[in-house]
Amino acid sequence: RRFFLLHRRRLWNPSEGAWMGWERKRGKLTELNKLLRGHAGTSFVPTGPTPPEGIRYVVTLDSDTRLPRDTVSALAGKMAHPVNRPVARADGVVIRGHAIMQPRVTPSLTTGAEASVFQRIFSANRGLDPYVFTVSDLYQDLLGEGSFTGKGIYDVDAFEAAIDDRLAENAILSHDLLEGSLARAALVTDVEVVEDFPIRYATGASRQHRWTRGDWQLLPMIVAPGNGLSGLARFKMIDNLRRALVTPAWVGASIAGWLLLPGEWALGWQAALIGLAALVHILQVDLRIFSPQYGVSWDYHLRHVLRDAAAYVTQLGLRLATAAHRAWASLDAISRT
Repeated sequence: RRFFLLHRRRLWNPSEGAWMGWERKRGKLTELNKLLRGHAGTSFVPTGPTPPEGIRYVVTLDSDTRLPRDTVSALAGKMAHPVNRPVARADGVVIRGHAIMQPRVTPSLTTGAEASVFQRIFSANRGLDPYVFTVSDLYQDLLGEGSFTGKGIYDVDAFEAAIDDRLAENAILSHDLLEGSLARAALVTDVEVVEDFPIRYATGASRQHRWTRGDWQLLPMIVAPGNGLSGLARFKMIDNLRRALVTPAWVGASIAGWLLLPGEWALGWQAALIGLAALVHILQVDLRIFSPQYGVSWDYHLRHVLRDAAAYVTQLGLRLATAAHRAWASLDAISRT
C-alpha cells in the first residue's frame, strides 16, 4: 500500500490574528482537490511523492472516527452506481444523484478504563441493540437528499464544481451542511463508521460552541439570492439557527417565570418547562422496549430497560444543571459570528 504525507504550511490570517491553515478544514479539502488535479499554488509543503492523478473519490474522516472493514469499498461502490452518479446543472450545483455520501455514524461503546463518567452517561444508553440509531433520515426518505456532517465520501470533480468560487474567504466556519446542499449529499444507512463520544463536558461544549458559531455564520448565505441554495437547504440552515436558540429560550423562560409569576404559579411554570425538556427524551424511546427480543428473557430485558431509564433521568438532570452554561455558550457563539 502507498501512504502520502500531505501537510499544509500555516499562513497568517489577519482576521483571526493567528498562523493557521488556509480556511481550516474547508480550505484543506479545496486545496486537496486542486492538488489531485495538478494545480499549483496550494499551501501544501513538498514532503515527497504526491498522490497520482485520476483519483475519483476522497473519503473524509475525523481523527476520532473508526473505519470498519469494507466501509470504503462499500461507499465507493454506491457512489459509482449509475443511479447515484451526480448530474449537475450549468453552474455546477448537483440536481440529481449525489456528489457526497455519508455513512451512518454510531457512537462508540463506552467500555474499559478509557471511558469517562461523562461518556457513560451520555453515550451508553443504547439498550439491547447498540446499532439502531440513525437508520433513517427524514430529508433523505421524503426528499431524496440528506445532510452532510463531514464524514463520508465525495466525487472530487463534482464536489469542486459545486463549491468553486461560492464561499467567501474568512466567512464560513461550518461548511459541511453548505457543501452537502450544493453537492447533494445522501445518507447511506447500511454503511457505518464509529465515532468516539467526547470524554469531558468541556470538550463537548467547545465542539457545540464551534458548531453554533458556524451555523450562524451561514445567515448571509440563507438570505442571499442566486447562490445555488435550494429552499430545502435554506430550511435546514434556519432549523440549525432555531436549535441554537432552544436552550437560551428555555433558560430565559425559567428566569421570567420566577421573576414575573407568583410563587405557586412560578413553581408550576418551572415544572412544565422541565416536563417539556423530559418530553424530548420520552419521544425518543423505542416502543419495542415493551416486549423483549426473541430469545431474551423478561428478567434480562427489564434490567436493561431500568438501566436505560436511569441513564435517561441522569442525562436530563445533567442537561438541566448545565442549561445556564449551555445557554450562555450559545449566545456567545452567536455574538462571535
